[in-house]
Amino acid sequence: MAPFFASAAESAAEARYLDASRYAFKTGFFDRVVREMTNFVAVFPNSTLQPQAKLLLAHARAELAYQAGDLSAAVKLFDQARQDFPDSPYAMDALMGSAYARLKLGDTKAAISLLVNPENALQKALRAQTKTPLMGNGLLVLADAQLRVEDLEGAQTTVTLLKGIPLLAEAGWKARYLEARLALRQGKFEQALAGSSNLIATARDLGRQGPLADAHELAGDALQKVNRTTEALAAYEKNLDPAVPVENRRQALLKIATVLQGAGKLNDSAQKLEQYLNENVAAPDLDRIVYGLGELRQKQYYRLLTPAGTNSQTDLLPATNYLYLAKARYDQVITQHTNSPLLGRSFLNRGWCWWELGEGTNKALLSLPDFQEAAGRLPKSSDQAIALFKVGDCEQLLGRSEGAITNLEKLVDNYQGDMAMRAALLDQ
Repeated sequence: MAPFFASAAESAAEARYLDASRYAFKTGFFDRVVREMTNFVAVFPNSTLQPQAKLLLAHARAELAYQAGDLSAAVKLFDQARQDFPDSPYAMDALMGSAYARLKLGDTKAAISLLVNPENALQKALRAQTKTPLMGNGLLVLADAQLRVEDLEGAQTTVTLLKGIPLLAEAGWKARYLEARLALRQGKFEQALAGSSNLIATARDLGRQGPLADAHELAGDALQKVNRTTEALAAYEKNLDPAVPVENRRQALLKIATVLQGAGKLNDSAQKLEQYLNENVAAPDLDRIVYGLGELRQKQYYRLLTPAGTNSQTDLLPATNYLYLAKARYDQVITQHTNSPLLGRSFLNRGWCWWELGEGTNKALLSLPDFQEAAGRLPKSSDQAIALFKVGDCEQLLGRSEGAITNLEKLVDNYQGDMAMRAALLDQ
């Protein structure tokens, strides 16, 4: 293979053409690189610079696929480029691109496996002790992936390897952010809190909203762990600013809703979830939020049935109205999110809504179809046991003794000797 860098004997025109594409690659104009290097390969078939042109073309195609959001194609192209040009000056970039694409696809374990492979550019650089900013970026990606799968020991090892590696400003901030996140996962809450305070101060110097929002979220998480709930809410609230990236705003709304619910402020929590649904109509986790809002409304109903809840100032609607609100959310999951893993539980909870809203045999007629659907969809669990029990209960109320006996026998067969299920049923 010809060397990667042109000699003085090469055609000046070819060399200038290649240098222009190298600069375009460096500045992120990958579409231009693909266009120019495709043309170069065709126009100069006998050039000794062909290997360099093909190298640039392979890497640019991978980057362009990643840039366009075609992550599966990007993984294949990055991996092909690494295989075809193992000694390429862009080998580390291709490794990182492949890892990033895998992480975005949700395949975190594959990304980790890729980054720890002893034959890749990152591991070779570590063995050679080539401490460069690009190697530091690779370690940052690896540590982040390890944290995602709760490999705390692995993340600690990787964070330690970052010591002494020269990092650019934002990468240095990310390294400290990883250390604080790791401390939080390790139960070192005060250390994480101190780290988050420093991160907030230094994030402002970066001049970007993303790092600052991440730091505020981390501060909120740490404050929750040390039972400083009011301050945690204040930290999350900072991420509701319209200038904050969408993903950070989404997380802030969810965390605020969770904290408020834990504090017994169900109506305030519900309002935050409603706000989330209004602002994130295409979010990937809508089924979970819609279902959670249904559960929250059901809790409001049951709380109003208790003597303490009757005069609650935080629940502003008559009790049965909350059941209708809850049922509407379960309807939404069932009709709009037909592949949701929460479908079985939505049928179960909607069955309970009908049960509470009906009277006499009517409650059984209304709720039975949903309890039956739940029993068929749910895996073996306390929820399925309750669904089977309620099917039998409805059949009995409707005077269908044979159906009631059949379902109770199925319940006994599936859960005989399971004390946890027995306890769950005794609560019904």
